[in-house]
Amino acid sequence: MALTTFRRHEKKYLLNHEQWQAMMALLPRYMEPDSYDRGGAGYTVYNIYFDTPQHDLIRHSLSKPSFKEKLRLRSYEVPVDEKAPVFLELKKKICGTVSKRRLMLPLSAAMTFTATGELPAVSEESDWQSRQVASEIQYLLSRHSLAPKVFISYERTAYFCRNDQRFRITFDRNLISRRNQIDLRKGRVGELIIPEDRILMEIKTVGAYPLWLTRQLSAAGIYPTSFSKYGEEYRQYVHRVQAVKQQVRPFSEKAASGDHPKDFEGLSHAVQI
Repeated sequence: MALTTFRRHEKKYLLNHEQWQAMMALLPRYMEPDSYDRGGAGYTVYNIYFDTPQHDLIRHSLSKPSFKEKLRLRSYEVPVDEKAPVFLELKKKICGTVSKRRLMLPLSAAMTFTATGELPAVSEESDWQSRQVASEIQYLLSRHSLAPKVFISYERTAYFCRNDQRFRITFDRNLISRRNQIDLRKGRVGELIIPEDRILMEIKTVGAYPLWLTRQLSAAGIYPTSFSKYGEEYRQYVHRVQAVKQQVRPFSEKAASGDHPKDFEGLSHAVQI
């Protein structure tokens, strides 16, 4: 069980294709591809987000509170077996500052931990911080009765600054999600969350932006936006559920009068998403 910790500020920007090209043309002058980016071709990120049956975590997050937290399981390739390494991440945002701590575990251990709440086996050599984060995740799981809720994946290109590796810029494209078969081993299958021609850029830093970056953002007309991958997926999910309910209503009225009961039963079943 290994621990990684991040603490930084993050801002998000939704780019069109031209803005993305302008950024990609500039970044190699100042930044390097990150360690997961093989040959500059980018890589794929696979996530499972955990939530309550009533989606309490994401609903709270969308209310823009001063404090919010999320739990997700992440991998950078499709796990080939239960021994494949994955990351169980606890992410908190307090007054604009993001803190992310994650444990690297075998897939089987991560799945058992999130399903039962039982702490993974900890060796004598494991540091106290790893044990502390595991305990925090255990508490979050039990306090909210969390379970896998949605799979979200995207193709990422990432860079870090040559002079400060804490300064990163990521570009996420082809964001997809699914609410069935919520398993990292099922691979990258799902529905688009945002159009294919839109790219999500995230700037992650512990300090001020360098001058070359602020000039580029201004010249390209790139401005920060409030965007959450899971939040956007949840909005679309709610919209789909409400649309089905709107279809059910007239059939419900007819069913009450004895008309078309079979049609109503089918739509009623569809609402139980």
